[in-house]
Amino acid sequence: MNAKKLSLIIIITVIAVALLIVGSAAAKASESTFNCSNNEEYETTDPGSWSFPDGNIHIRGMKQTARVVCDDTRLIGYNDITVNANWDANFTGPMWGKFTFRSDEGGIFKGTWNGMMTADGSWYNAVGNGSGEYEGLKLWIDKEIDQTTGRILNPMGD
Repeated sequence: MNAKKLSLIIIITVIAVALLIVGSAAAKASESTFNCSNNEEYETTDPGSWSFPDGNIHIRGMKQTARVVCDDTRLIGYNDITVNANWDANFTGPMWGKFTFRSDEGGIFKGTWNGMMTADGSWYNAVGNGSGEYEGLKLWIDKEIDQTTGRILNPMGD
């Protein structure tokens, strides 16, 4: 067998093995969905800095804490949130920040969020990564004005 054929066989074998490994890892992943109550009460622990350019409202670094209760026990605990916003004089406009969620079970999710304050209320999307008890988990949250839902991905399966 010549060197070209041998090299081709080795390359094809390496690719096949890699695809089998990736396929078996993906097959183990599991995802669960959850719903949360919208009864969170936010406590502002640091107002951050507020400015009012041209009658608008800019917030940077406001810190809030909220008690969160969802139907997945991994999402019952306290969420520490950093809020930034560029609102108009009617308190509507974009907002964004970071969060650290500490579950009563001992796990932690850290991530970022972004959303919008509207005349009807707020919506946001958040994404985070688990640590501690939740190492390796991935979290997505979607809040529409009166409904909060999400999902948790466990790449290693349950």
